[in-house]
Amino acid sequence: MSARRVKRLAEPRCDHHMAAAIIHHQHQDRIAVSRRDDPVGEYILPGGHLDTSGVPKTVAMLTCRHLDVPVKKAELLSSEVRDDACSRPPGVGGTGHRWWVFAIETDINPWHRLPDAGHIPGTIATWWLSRIDVQAAAQRSADLATGVLALDEWEARPGFDPAYVRLLAAHGWASLTGGELEAIEQLARAGLSA
Repeated sequence: MSARRVKRLAEPRCDHHMAAAIIHHQHQDRIAVSRRDDPVGEYILPGGHLDTSGVPKTVAMLTCRHLDVPVKKAELLSSEVRDDACSRPPGVGGTGHRWWVFAIETDINPWHRLPDAGHIPGTIATWWLSRIDVQAAAQRSADLATGVLALDEWEARPGFDPAYVRLLAAHGWASLTGGELEAIEQLARAGLSA
């Protein structure tokens, strides 16, 4: 049994509700991204399952507090239901999530070092990525989804978890073709298996 599978069995069940924060500085072309605390360590947007907090904006704001990022402005960008796989074992209701995506504007210097591991549950690190680096990581995931990259090549230098790529594209942080986005959606529904 893979290390990822063993870890999943010990986690809480999926609650089918996710909040993601696109944390950015108004004058810098960078966003905060996290790496998952699993054997692959793919990129994700800060945030996570709602669990007991119950309010999407609360998850986004708590994430900023954990990262010591002052919030200048918080805006709901989108709310949608997506049929995507989850890193947690399925909860009641099968698969998929209702996603709430927030734009969090901060006036903190994007060269500011973000706190180390453990500040956001399930992650090992969070740091700032430029728009160019976000695009490159999203493209690696698209290359995996379209068969340009093999899974072991992607895992050696992962991009974004596929569930986050369409969110990034929808909100102007990644530019992919329609075919790449459809392949990403199919991979997000199937999930990554390690």
